Amino acid sequence: MTKLKHVIIAVILIGLSFMSCKKNSSSPDAPVAAKASFTIDGGGFDKQTVTITGGKAGTSYLFYWTNYDITTLSIDDNPNINSDFKNAVDIILKGKSTGTQHAGDDAGGSYPSIDFNLHVTDKQGVLHDFLFGDPANTPGIITITKYGAVGQPVEGTFSGTLLDDDGAPTIKITNGTFSIKRGMDMQ
Repeated sequence: MTKLKHVIIAVILIGLSFMSCKKNSSSPDAPVAAKASFTIDGGGFDKQTVTITGGKAGTSYLFYWTNYDITTLSIDDNPNINSDFKNAVDIILKGKSTGTQHAGDDAGGSYPSIDFNLHVTDKQGVLHDFLFGDPANTPGIITITKYGAVGQPVEGTFSGTLLDDDGAPTIKITNGTFSIKRGMDMQ
């Protein structure tokens, strides 16, 4: 019986020592939990739903830039730092609060406008870059529904009309959502 107690205590102590070695999720090199989803229609896409789960490379990020009063976020599906992504969402916003912003509105500072663009791989494996054009021809809306403190979630929705950077027809984005953990403030 005493031998069994020692074995149980040893197993518990080993288990506790492994738990105490667990990496701190708030450390700078920890991957950022991130997800985006949207429906794309036009330019060879037929109401296709795209879901992007941030890769383990930690290449997805959200930072608030204090000197410029803007937020930048990027969510991609890059599996590691040495490979390319297949899909990504990039957004530039004014400030760090909830509310609705329109693509093309003044962002202030050295960033002229609120902006978003998408990088989407089609069924043939071709990567397309879809960019915001001008508000009259390619309207876009980004709504921040939650803007947490550093380390907390930032969530929102987006929709709009974008141009393929190779001059192809416009595409429509609907049902866009994103969620990402806020990184540290930058200067």
